[in-house]
Amino acid sequence: TIILTDIAGNEKTYSFRIKKYAPAVSIFTSSTMELKNGATTRENFYFSWSESSVTATLNGKLYTNKSVIKTAGNHVFIISDNVGNTAYYNIILDNVPPTFTLNGVEQGGRTNNDVSLTWDEIGATATIDKIAYTSGAIIDLEGLHQFILSDALGNQVVIDFEIDKTPPSYTLVGVSLG
Repeated sequence: TIILTDIAGNEKTYSFRIKKYAPAVSIFTSSTMELKNGATTRENFYFSWSESSVTATLNGKLYTNKSVIKTAGNHVFIISDNVGNTAYYNIILDNVPPTFTLNGVEQGGRTNNDVSLTWDEIGATATIDKIAYTSGAIIDLEGLHQFILSDALGNQVVIDFEIDKTPPSYTLVGVSLG
């Protein structure tokens, strides 16, 4: 509050509030887990605020309060109030399984060759038939197999295949070999 007085003694009172903080923002995943600025998540998420008279953008486009973000990538959120207080947020959405190369067989296929799986993503791990697997190791054991490749956030891909190196069996009837 400020009171102005002129030489004649006339007074005028003004009340005002100085706002020096950006609007408060919360970030939640679809499962209502709260995220911190700079976080990486594999769940869809949204920004939420209660203050009115704000302008919010996501990756340079206007953003509506609590709109769910589903697209993988780095997301930059900026919110400003009507007096110019601004806050910046950065969240990475990684909801994509790791990429891989399957050697010796097609996904879901059958082969009589050795098989291997390779990947480059740092922090990714794999199992073959529920046993830890190292990128590029050769699998030559006959039978049905399943790779599960997971990244550090838990995104995963399942790769099924079969190795069959046994020649077909046969029985000759009425003919002798040789």
